[in-house]
Amino acid sequence: FFNRIPDPGNRFLGTHPPNSQRIATVERTAAGL
Repeated sequence: FFNRIPDPGNRFLGTHPPNSQRIATVERTAAGL
């Protein structure tokens, strides 16, 4: 999913982590479900 959208980086929200961090977070969260 995140690979299909542009990486907002610091442009979208200052608190938004880069795509690589979001993907890692999503994978950790999904593994815990």
